[in-house]
Amino acid sequence: MRTSVILAAYATLVLLAGGYAFVSAPPEANKTTAIAIPGMIAAVSLGLAALWRSAPRNAGRRWLTVGACLLFAGLVAFPAVMRTGKMRNWPEASTQWTAATAADASLAEKAKADRAVRKAFFSERNSPDHDQTYLVITLWTITGLSAAAAALCAISRR
Repeated sequence: MRTSVILAAYATLVLLAGGYAFVSAPPEANKTTAIAIPGMIAAVSLGLAALWRSAPRNAGRRWLTVGACLLFAGLVAFPAVMRTGKMRNWPEASTQWTAATAADASLAEKAKADRAVRKAFFSERNSPDHDQTYLVITLWTITGLSAAAAALCAISRR
């Protein structure tokens, strides 16, 4: 299989994962990141695909491509691991938030007026202030896609 085709398919799948994150993100999330990071990965991948398309038959660019895909996998895996750890605390922290706002209506009003109140509450419990399951799924998906693209590029003939 041609390396340029692998990279183009990889870029498309990464953009689809970013699109999923954008559509699935709750209102309080930063949706710009959901498109920006996958967009940059896809742009670099498409650039490498164009490089491969114009490369002579025995070009020595394979390890550059494999290295780029592995770099993307590592860069995305790090926040995936960190967010996965924090998301383990989300259900309990969310339950505590619900109980705290039910017991103290002024806390809910303060949180509506100032988002930092809610963030501080969840931060004390080592949890994000909203459900980030969509983001964890997206990060692990991009990590897997990057590793698969690296493996396919390593074994491709051209």
